[in-house]
Parts: sequence; C-alpha cells; structure tokens
Amino acid sequence: MLVKLIISIIILFISDCFAQRVTQAASASVNLIVPLSITATQGSLDFGEIILTGRSIRKRIQPNKGQRFIINGHPGRKISIIFNSITLTNSGSPQIIDRVGTLRFNPRLQSNSGVRISSGDTFILEENGKVGEFEIWAGGTIQIAADQPHGDYKGTFTLTVTY
Repeated sequence: MLVKLIISIIILFISDCFAQRVTQAASASVNLIVPLSITATQGSLDFGEIILTGRSIRKRIQPNKGQRFIINGHPGRKISIIFNSITLTNSGSPQIIDRVGTLRFNPRLQSNSGVRISSGDTFILEENGKVGEFEIWAGGTIQIAADQPHGDYKGTFTLTVTY
C-alpha cells in the first residue's frame, strides 16, 4: 500500500513537471456616448392667413422668428445637419377647394449665434452640463403664384442630425 502511495505521488509530481500553461491578455474598451435628440421648443413655420390678390406674392419667415430646435448629444462631438425644401399642398380638403395646388417651402436655417446653416454642414455640440447642445432656428420662404388655388396648404419639414 505504501508503494502505491509513493508511486502515485511520484506520478503527480512528474505530470506537473510536464504541464504547460500559456496566457494571452487582450484589451477591452467601450465608448459610451450620449444619444442624439432634437426638440422643437418654440415658434413655428406657420405663414398664417394670406389674402390672394391676383398678384404673385413672396412670403418669408426670418429664421429667428420661425421654429427653434434644440439638438442634444455628446459634448464635443461633431454633428451633421441635413434638410431639404418641401412641397406644401392644399389637397387635404378637396370638398372646399376648386383645384389642388402646391407651394414650395424653401427653408433657411441659422444657428443661435446667427451663422447660416446649409444642408450637410457640420457643427460641434457645445458642452452644457453633462450633454452637448446646439440651437437652430428655421425659417424660409414660399412663393405664391398670381393664380394660386386657395386652401390650407400643409407639408412636413424634416430636420435630420447625425454624429
């Protein structure tokens, strides 16, 4: 019995002598960012009631008198701003209009500091506490033709912001 015990101990020590161990370290990382959000806070892009006079009319809303948007996200990150002209149509109430009409809304955007913004421009989100912030004011123009059909014209202006 003693011999078996001694042989077992010798085998255990010999197997430890031939065992190999290899390790490799790998780095792990993550970049946590504040998500982007856009909020329309004040103002509007409503041109109000316009009386048709039989003459061409151009109406404008200055950006600082239009719709204000606040963009929040990660402080110091670069954002890209994209927008397009849109078509307003009076087709929502065909029972009270004599014919369908369209108007082109050409937006004009500027930053809170007055810098004009073109679609595709990039800006840096300024630190405001734990988030980054950028303010945009949107206005624009519509051109009403001399023979423009009457009605309530509506459309959706879309502002897209990406990191």
